[in-house]
Amino acid sequence: MTGREFAPGIYVAPQIALEMLPALREAGVTLLVCNRPDGEDRGQPSAARTAAAAAAAGIAFLHLPVAALHDITRRQQLEELARALAANSGHALAYCRSGARSAALLAAKEVAIDGEPVERALARVKAAGYDMPALKPLLQTLAAKAGCARD
Repeated sequence: MTGREFAPGIYVAPQIALEMLPALREAGVTLLVCNRPDGEDRGQPSAARTAAAAAAAGIAFLHLPVAALHDITRRQQLEELARALAANSGHALAYCRSGARSAALLAAKEVAIDGEPVERALARVKAAGYDMPALKPLLQTLAAKAGCARD
């Protein structure tokens, strides 16, 4: 499996190559979540091109662009991510340039939607290989808005 496990059946990764999609499907990936805005890097496949390649490989595709860390607080995106993950029957792979924004978005979903404690979400981010001290205040704000414990 490409990427690092964030939670059971949910992985984060840096940019993937479209040629990898059949192998990802074979490995059980049934949902691909792209957190890169189109045009972020030269040569990066567009979301539309990736969606078409994912469909051809039998993988559902969701484009939730995150340009900056503060973008992870968008409630509508978090709800859309939660719905897609809940409806998914296999593995999910979220990716961005490095995987960090994908991990941050998943952590934000856990805190704001699932009611997970901030420290547990941060531990998942760190276990996936990302040390993001700036994430904690954002998650605490989401927790406060959701009426959850901060830590």
